[in-house]
Amino acid sequence: MTLQLRWVDAVALALAKHGGKTHLNKLYNDAPRIYGKRPATFESRVRSTLESHSSDSDTFDPNNKDLFTLPSGKGCGVWALRDTSWTIDDVITIYGQFALLTEITKVYPSSMSGHANPGLKLKGSNLIEFAQQLLPGLPLWMNAD
Repeated sequence: MTLQLRWVDAVALALAKHGGKTHLNKLYNDAPRIYGKRPATFESRVRSTLESHSSDSDTFDPNNKDLFTLPSGKGCGVWALRDTSWTIDDVITIYGQFALLTEITKVYPSSMSGHANPGLKLKGSNLIEFAQQLLPGLPLWMNAD
């Protein structure tokens, strides 16, 4: 079984890559790239993921984490992480964490060496710092073009 990021993981990482706030058009480019696939319906997948994980949206699913916000209000197309201090563990699903850990240990083995539990180190990493510093070097980002 291959562990893969979920759409919510890809959208959160795309937002984090841009410092936690960006326009929907940039998410349309980056989220499918991080997810690893660009299905014909990728724009609606990105939008539905944002909306179902945002209490600012009329289609928020209360069973989901309230991860995203509309800092400029509805209709502006600008989305943000609700909290820029969140860690990987606060936002990324367990499946996404395993997928990221697998890629990180292949590409950056020294970043996890000497740590008794690399998974705990990843979980405690700030989401934005991770996305800006490590994400660009991972195969999931580099092989997506």
